[in-house]
Amino acid sequence: MSLTKVSFSMITGAPVTPQDFGAVGDGVANDTAALQAMFATNKPWYIPYTSGGYLVNGILAPKTSGTCNGFITADTAYADVVINITGLGYQPNTKITGLDIRCKSARTAGSVGIRVNSPSIVLDRCKASTFDYGIQVWSYSIALMNCNANLCKTNLSAYAPSSTSEINDFKIIVPLNIRAELVTRVLQPQFLLVN
Repeated sequence: MSLTKVSFSMITGAPVTPQDFGAVGDGVANDTAALQAMFATNKPWYIPYTSGGYLVNGILAPKTSGTCNGFITADTAYADVVINITGLGYQPNTKITGLDIRCKSARTAGSVGIRVNSPSIVLDRCKASTFDYGIQVWSYSIALMNCNANLCKTNLSAYAPSSTSEINDFKIIVPLNIRAELVTRVLQPQFLLVN
């Protein structure tokens, strides 16, 4: 008897993967249901690299910390949020690492790569490309570490919902060697540069 499939979930306490729920990861098959099922487990998750990536046409809502080494592509003309981090309440130490979210149709109106609408979330090395909005921050105590959005109509959007009075502090953390250049570009008092 030979082992034909190896899955991290065979190991007690290991993260769940989209392949545990039937994802193909070839960029052609629709992997929305598999990714939604993985996130619905509320367990730590891991999205492995595949050469084709994971094609989706629906909202994905991670509820726990996890790591992505692959990429997720929104299907043609997708006009909604791909990753929606919401409804978690205040959960310290929720960290999402390596999300790489792409859109097949450049800047489709209403498309959002990553939306964070829960407090105390850390996004580390996450990317969003070719959306109407790359990364939207709709809550407080959010850390974006080494994240980027590119080729989006609006790369980064910070919004204060009516339940809060305002977003009163926006910190840009940069190394000292580029701090002077950033100060000349951001000459507004509400921005605080931290090194």
